[in-house]
Amino acid sequence: MIVDLTSHQLLDILPTRNKEDVTAWLKQYPEIQVVSRDGSKTYAKAIKAACCDIKQVGDRWHILKQLFDAVKKTIYDYVPSRWIPPEKNPPSSNQEQNQEFFLRKTDLIRLQNEEKRWKRIQAVQEMASQNYSIAAIARLINISRNTVYQDLKTFQKPSHKREPFYDEYRSLIRALIQKEQKAKHIEAACRARGYKGSTSTLNTMIATERRCLKEKRAKPLYLRQKLLSMMWNFTIPSHKAYFKHIHPQLLATFPDILLLDELVFSFRQLFYSKNPSDLIEWIERYERSHFSFIHSFITGLRQDLPAVLNSVQEPWSNGVVEGHVNRLKTIKRMMYGRASFPLLRKRLLLGP
Repeated sequence: MIVDLTSHQLLDILPTRNKEDVTAWLKQYPEIQVVSRDGSKTYAKAIKAACCDIKQVGDRWHILKQLFDAVKKTIYDYVPSRWIPPEKNPPSSNQEQNQEFFLRKTDLIRLQNEEKRWKRIQAVQEMASQNYSIAAIARLINISRNTVYQDLKTFQKPSHKREPFYDEYRSLIRALIQKEQKAKHIEAACRARGYKGSTSTLNTMIATERRCLKEKRAKPLYLRQKLLSMMWNFTIPSHKAYFKHIHPQLLATFPDILLLDELVFSFRQLFYSKNPSDLIEWIERYERSHFSFIHSFITGLRQDLPAVLNSVQEPWSNGVVEGHVNRLKTIKRMMYGRASFPLLRKRLLLGP
């Protein structure tokens, strides 16, 4: 779909995205000086083949969408889906021994496996700090290299505990326990809500919740979507106070959150400063960071650098094109796929 950037009028619709067809259409209009496009390499080559003097402008929305995807992958790789904040006052060794005494045999085995894995993770990170290569660490500890990569990204003791299937009743159980209800009354309330499991499973849940309330354990937090939404909120210049509001120990556990937040905000500001040299400085600054997905994003920027630089300083964008695309989709739904491409093209070009 080809649109005039100044008049916002639809000029033509091509039935294909092939480089040769796009190049042939552009050569028919030598007066074209500026083209706004997405990050397609095919379009970039076609425009260059038609005329080297045409200024190519990258669409800002598509560039920010690529950054959003990179930041999302980074957060999902860095922050666990279920984070349990560390306890301020950890239990004493006597309390831990008493807790282990009442645990089931399967729970004891699970705890032993967690401890064994945590020792291995600490050993891997210690060898990495001594400049051992990934291959050397994998060979000496007798694990795969993928396991080494995962251990280097783990910053807290892992938990292998599987959540029960009846978590939807936990809030009800917790509320009734706080009202000091007996187990049989809690069971009756859960079965009235639709619980169909065994009594022993329910009693285990009740005992666990009572122990958790007694010990005041920290509740698990689900942070990924919250962090991503806040980093993409450009109306607030600093999000540090918000991150501390989520949990006081969040930034201490995940210190790279602030760096990632600053990276996003500073890139967004490039489109307000309208200075291409600021983009070069941004690339040189953050391509040395340890975020692999951000590295891939910066590599994409460098491959299409002239168009990205023009997107910073030029006012053009693909916004008008997206409006015509929306109209195109509406007409296609009205036609139910029964008409050919020539008829669809005529309706768009000749219609209101």
